Amino acid sequence: MTRRVLILAASAGAGHNRAAEALQAACAEYHPEVASQWADALKYTPRLFRRFYEQSYLWMANHAPTLYGLLYKFSGKKVRPRADRIVHAYDHLSYRRLVRFIDKCAPDVVVATHFLAPNVIIAHKGKRLPVYTVVTDYDVHPAWFNADVAGYFVPTEEVKVQLARMGIPETRIRVTGIPIHPVFSKPHGAARRALKLRDDLPVVLFMSGGFGVGDMGTAVERLTRIPRPYQLVV
Repeated sequence: MTRRVLILAASAGAGHNRAAEALQAACAEYHPEVASQWADALKYTPRLFRRFYEQSYLWMANHAPTLYGLLYKFSGKKVRPRADRIVHAYDHLSYRRLVRFIDKCAPDVVVATHFLAPNVIIAHKGKRLPVYTVVTDYDVHPAWFNADVAGYFVPTEEVKVQLARMGIPETRIRVTGIPIHPVFSKPHGAARRALKLRDDLPVVLFMSGGFGVGDMGTAVERLTRIPRPYQLVV
């Protein structure tokens, strides 16, 4: 019987989706016997919620990063059990369309690159459907925490320590790094030649991210100050 893996992301920025895309591509390349697909979970939420979720993050990241930082820290404080129960009840009563989509896919396991899907699935299905979370941040906000997640894949040892302090057993946390598309592991001699890059020097690829958030000019300027010889592609 073919195993089915559903990978769920959320378009709060582009990184969560790209990580999901990378996981699906790697699964197809290295485990073709597994039926895999990825989807943006936000597409199966109410339109008003989806637009607010996507646009509020981008607006604050571009125009009010200090406000975003304050909200991040404030919402990261340990919530009281009553507030936690309210959030769980909301997840259980909402997101019906997302749950129907998951039921239609009938996966054997779900892998999530954003914290929305695990909370919704566990609120509706408990532990009947195993859910694994891939943390795609280098700092783990408590929103990522769910005691019933089957396992966590995290970018660094520091994030593993943070999750363990929140109460996740270390045996359920694996340090793997953030997923990247398998195309990046292949030789790119043709690309080097097209860009007229030397073969004897390392290449640094600088990308802004899907929405160009942040001061890219300053970041590139700092990269150009690196004293050792290298080639920069922006």
